[in-house]
Amino acid sequence: DTTGPVIEAASLPADTTIQCGNNPDLLLSEDFDVSDDCNGWEMTAERVTEGLEESPCEYTLIDTYTFTDCDGNETVFVHTITVVDTEGPTISFAIFQDEPYYCAFEVPEYAVPASLTADNDLPFGASDNCATDDEIVVTYSDSVLATNGDNDFTVVRTWVLTDHCDNKTELEQVI
Repeated sequence: DTTGPVIEAASLPADTTIQCGNNPDLLLSEDFDVSDDCNGWEMTAERVTEGLEESPCEYTLIDTYTFTDCDGNETVFVHTITVVDTEGPTISFAIFQDEPYYCAFEVPEYAVPASLTADNDLPFGASDNCATDDEIVVTYSDSVLATNGDNDFTVVRTWVLTDHCDNKTELEQVI
């Protein structure tokens, strides 16, 4: 026997692109339809990650599957998975006061830009599929919609959360 195992083409996964945070496990031998003239074969699998250090926003997982029969003949299949981060942070909860403020100085101000670390006092929580809390930058801007004197006005505060790949999520707060 000088021929390596034959992998049925229909059982081979196509190269694909996925969102960061959803990295799949390596495939198992039973995920492939393999035949060989020799009685029995074995599969080894190895994953190599390329480009993660240079760009955590887009990198590649290269899965190499080697099928070896009882005579030492090999067939190799390489599956390429491109991992991207195109999703902004997700706001998990918001704690905004329902009652009005009675003086302009009561409207809370926050030191920004800030990160989502445990020591901040931001009125919401958020997370990201790829970035850590300290990699999410929070800013806001205020727009006065209506005014009827010094202490009678409506403000729309637009919060912007930006992850390490420059993906943004906005949240509006009416004050």
